[in-house]
Amino acid sequence: MKAHVLRKRIVQYTVSFVLLFFALFPLMWMLSTSFKNELDAYSYPPKVLTPPTIRNYIDAFKESGFTRFYLNSIVVVALSVTISMAVGVPAAYAFTRYEFKGKKGLSLWILSIRIAPPIAFLIPFFVMYRRLNLIDTIMGLVIVYVAVNITLVIWLMKGFFEDVPRDTEQSALVEGCTPLQVFTRVSLPICKTGIAATAVLVFIFSWNELMFAIVLTNNLAKTAPAGIYNFIGYNEVRWGALSAASNLVVLPVLVFLLLTKRHLVRGLSFGAVK
Repeated sequence: MKAHVLRKRIVQYTVSFVLLFFALFPLMWMLSTSFKNELDAYSYPPKVLTPPTIRNYIDAFKESGFTRFYLNSIVVVALSVTISMAVGVPAAYAFTRYEFKGKKGLSLWILSIRIAPPIAFLIPFFVMYRRLNLIDTIMGLVIVYVAVNITLVIWLMKGFFEDVPRDTEQSALVEGCTPLQVFTRVSLPICKTGIAATAVLVFIFSWNELMFAIVLTNNLAKTAPAGIYNFIGYNEVRWGALSAASNLVVLPVLVFLLLTKRHLVRGLSFGAVK
């Protein structure tokens, strides 16, 4: 190997390592703090090597109602992802393959929802929910997440369906398939990686969402990201339990990404190479 090529690779690996270190350091520090006792978590200068303990994880589940908040997140995410995908995927296909009155205006309206920041809808949702008694309810959060996510699903899936060759669908119609069968048996299987990638993005948003979860819930329907704030008091911050709860919130996202990373990469690059 030539000297200049070796030097170039050394520089590339060094820069990559430094960037990776800064990206992963907060997660590694949070993980290490979650296994420290309260005294070591507050120590200054910080202690790196300490006797590990799982007490913080036990406290996270036993105290502050975090177990209920965690279950709320699972229910809210499951419902919002299912409904968003069940409605958004067929809608995206309809926008891609059919012409109907008001199509351009409706497409612009959906795009405007994606352009506007979510906080712009916070006050209207809050006022409406107070009148409908939907404050602090699971269904209230599900409605909000579906309203935000469905536009994301439509716009992402439109791109995937546009890359499906029309000749393939026309051939299926000639063979006797109905339009519904073409959609379910031809287009959906071709776009399965795109569907998986879209579902991952919807899952991440729904699981990590904090703003609506804080404003539109009090205690009964509070989700895990909002429940983490219960470990922050007026007089102290329980760093050990806070780090443990944060790790428990991050864990499902990491597991979900690891299980679907192949579909995520293929889905996000779908149609990039003709």
